[in-house]
Amino acid sequence: LNGGDPTFSYGIKMASGRLKYIVEWALLSATVGLVLQMISSKSGIIGKIVVGLVGFAWSVATYFVVPVIAFEQVGPINAIKRSASVLKGSWGEAMISNLGIGLIFLALGIVGLVPIIVGFVIGGSMVIIAGIIVAIVYWLCIAVLATAVSGVLLTALYRYATTGKISEYYSEQVLKNPWNL
Repeated sequence: LNGGDPTFSYGIKMASGRLKYIVEWALLSATVGLVLQMISSKSGIIGKIVVGLVGFAWSVATYFVVPVIAFEQVGPINAIKRSASVLKGSWGEAMISNLGIGLIFLALGIVGLVPIIVGFVIGGSMVIIAGIIVAIVYWLCIAVLATAVSGVLLTALYRYATTGKISEYYSEQVLKNPWNL
């Protein structure tokens, strides 16, 4: 986003310099997820709703944690505080962009059903198995692509929210209102 040409090895080098914070964040995030899952599994409907709301609040508050750790090199608690602070100034852009990406990749994911349907229409166990394998490979590729696109957009939004800088690859209009292309 700054006009450089980062390589895989550069990314690994940068991540290894922040490994302590990445591991701390992974442990904290996994612990929170595990605790919420345990509470939800032992709760009635009201408990599940409360856990769902707490999980949603956690997801929102931690939306920018990864870029905060990457750029500001802080531990997970400070990263959560900073993430929530950054999100307050850009929540609309962040949520709408995330929803837009989710809808696009949901539509692309539905396309993955085509080989399975074709397999059942043509018939034969080998054709059905081949259709399922093609669909699984397709969905894995879509998942990788969705993760990459989300990460790039998240970083662009973080950069815009914290510095006001816009990459040459984005316009201010796209970052402020992604639906109005």
